[in-house]
Amino acid sequence: IVDANGFPVDKDFFGNKVTGLNPDIGAHETNTPDEVSFDVYSYKYEVDNERKLILNIPKDTTVKQFRENIIYSNGVKAEVKHDDKVLGDEDKISALDKLVLTAEDKSVEYTLRVKVDYKEYDRKDWKVTAGSEQSKSGNEGPVSLAFDENKQTFWHTSWDGCKQDEVYVTIDMKQPQKLDMLRYVPRPNGGNGNFIGYKVSVSNDGERWEEVSSGTWANDGKDKTAIFNQSVTAQYVKLEGTKTFTQEGGKIFGSAAEIYLGYEDNTPVQDTYEEYSREGWKATAGISQEGQEANNVLDGEKSTLWHTSWEGCKQSDVWVQLDMGKVQPVAKLRYIPREDNGQPDGATNGNFLKYKLSVSTNGEDWQEVATGTWENDFQDKIATFKQVDARYIKLEGLQTASAEKDKIFGSAAEIYVGHEAN
Repeated sequence: IVDANGFPVDKDFFGNKVTGLNPDIGAHETNTPDEVSFDVYSYKYEVDNERKLILNIPKDTTVKQFRENIIYSNGVKAEVKHDDKVLGDEDKISALDKLVLTAEDKSVEYTLRVKVDYKEYDRKDWKVTAGSEQSKSGNEGPVSLAFDENKQTFWHTSWDGCKQDEVYVTIDMKQPQKLDMLRYVPRPNGGNGNFIGYKVSVSNDGERWEEVSSGTWANDGKDKTAIFNQSVTAQYVKLEGTKTFTQEGGKIFGSAAEIYLGYEDNTPVQDTYEEYSREGWKATAGISQEGQEANNVLDGEKSTLWHTSWEGCKQSDVWVQLDMGKVQPVAKLRYIPREDNGQPDGATNGNFLKYKLSVSTNGEDWQEVATGTWENDFQDKIATFKQVDARYIKLEGLQTASAEKDKIFGSAAEIYVGHEAN
């Protein structure tokens, strides 16, 4: 088994090799054939082995970072794919990429879900109905109580019990809207009617329905979220309780304190970093063309640039180092590529496509803080990382653009460094 922290866990207590996920203890011998397990475990992400989902992967997670934080069986080959393309270590995971596990002649796919922010709609003026509802008594009763912004009141099906197919709530939002998720709030402290198995369907006419999510939830009082298989635009939403909790044998119930609908929030995140003044800073480089030295990345002029030798250089020579003059907190670097001057050939020579960023307090002992890839265009590029104290910043070009075959170049118009805003 591959450990999230890189420690070997393929041996049992006695030093025998583990086969599959079964430790070799006593009667279980390593030469006994085992069925390979395709289950995945993680200390960092939420894994649903039944539905083959891995959830809450932070945005901008690379394939390498993802693989370092999952555990799977020895002998299983693991690849991350986008459509049919196998992603490399430095590629970033995006919504609905797949983890494909293969062993022998069998393969299993897990859908990967990147953690995103959702906004929930105002529920005012929605029309809601239910397959069954109890007349109001105290703090429970009709389905309208699941839309009153009060978690202490809740919808409940008939106290006499009902059929399982009557445990549903239908929402008419009065107009089609983008939808990505549903949030179900159970009754306080859990209890009768809690949704354990669920199905969510959407419609634009209230008659023809398309399933967008289904699964199971724990029987407790915590909020539950159903993330849809894909973004949809719909007017009607139906939440069905395919299995619900009951404390009274033979009776079926359904309940909900609140039900919300939401969509993925693509609003740009406000920059939470501040960039330093670069006055008094110095820049050096692995190699520079005469007239295009490293200090040009600090002159505030996008029309001037640092460029490696026009004769080409080694990839290991493509780096720029900044000396800020004193140790201070750093958490961001902004790289501005050369300008497009209307030159069809060589206009992007030296643009950083794959980069590594390291910091140091003394210019000798270096700590890597970020790696990644950037598009080959003229837009500003950002690298952010956990804030550290440093005086020196080193940006290395692990792969750079070149319009001249067999020649390697590096270039930059400006480089800025920032820290987390207070």
